[in-house]
Amino acid sequence: MERTRRLANTILAAVWTEDECGVRARYLIELGLIGAVGVREEGGEVPATRARLRDTRSMPPALPSRALLVCLVLVGCAVAEFGPRVPSAPALRARELTERQVRLRDAFGLADADFARPSPLVKRGNGLRADSMRTLRARAAETPEWSLAESAHYAFLFAGNDEPFLRRLVEETESARALVREYFSHPELDPVPVHTAPHVVRCAKDAELYHSYGGPPGGHGYWSPLAGELVVYRERADGDATTWHALRGLVFLAYASELWGTCELPAWFALGHAEYFAGFVERGEALLASPPPERIELVSSPNAAAWSQWMALDARAALVPVPELLSKDRPDVACRVEWQASAWALVWHLRALEREAPEASPSRVLARWVAEWPLDGDAQRATRIAFAGIDLEALDRAVVERIRALGAPPRPGSRR
Repeated sequence: MERTRRLANTILAAVWTEDECGVRARYLIELGLIGAVGVREEGGEVPATRARLRDTRSMPPALPSRALLVCLVLVGCAVAEFGPRVPSAPALRARELTERQVRLRDAFGLADADFARPSPLVKRGNGLRADSMRTLRARAAETPEWSLAESAHYAFLFAGNDEPFLRRLVEETESARALVREYFSHPELDPVPVHTAPHVVRCAKDAELYHSYGGPPGGHGYWSPLAGELVVYRERADGDATTWHALRGLVFLAYASELWGTCELPAWFALGHAEYFAGFVERGEALLASPPPERIELVSSPNAAAWSQWMALDARAALVPVPELLSKDRPDVACRVEWQASAWALVWHLRALEREAPEASPSRVLARWVAEWPLDGDAQRATRIAFAGIDLEALDRAVVERIRALGAPPRPGSRR
């Protein structure tokens, strides 16, 4: 209200002297605007304005031009006070850093402000890439069983002397990254400048070495943002299919860290996309090419492992409904398998909608979410905006219908 009064005074001062007509007109403007916002308290601004009007003598006959000017001023002030507002970006809240964020801040040389919104989690510094590679070469020289290689975005350590496999590891990793970048572009990171330390892809020669290196039991790989390492192992039993399956999902998590690593992605988005990208397979012609192409062409396919888990959970009525998936940023540890399969199904369905009906509102959910979340790192706010107007119960039924329609999943690790 004070802003409107100042505006009215400024406009009237330009066209009127402080005579009783100007004062009375200004009070009329105030009275109209105060009434518009519904101020009715006794002793408030409305009674005070009316009292000022009673204290003035009756307004002299107004000229038509002066009356018109009063109307114009009144309309202008009303528009300024109650007109449409342009939505502004949400104000960033000061948050106390978690223990994990403190470790990341110190390890990457970041400031607390870098954690106010999702920001890249990469080490930067003059000549940092060269320094990192020198350190890795020194370590590889001390342990001859580890072979070292380098690509545009990664350094590679493989426990073995299989050069063809190491070349394939480089090709698979770069191809997976190029695939993820098609969905989540970030021109500033491609190509990676020399002042950015590359992530390390460490591949153990077998599961035993992988677990001795710290790999969790039952898993095929993990991503460590603090160390900047993707760790997998070679699974010869299925022709390395399990290795590439795990690698593609981890490449997404590492790439997401390059984009938004200072804030943790909600589980449905992180797990769902990791499983989504893990399901991509090589196009048949690429498998038969000799020599293999520099970039392996990957095509979309349902993730056989997540698909099998989903079918088993569906048979037991143990799936996590979509509303519950979206309501929590992190799942209970005991329910990780249920969340992983259910999140994959949701992302698979939403990505399929993007191809089938790109202009429909549900097909834009993920794009809206990715546009909103980086503003302040508030996953629930981004989810409310992205899924606004969408019946979550109906979406849950549509996800179930789509996955059931896929039929029986292939054996995990097989190429479809």
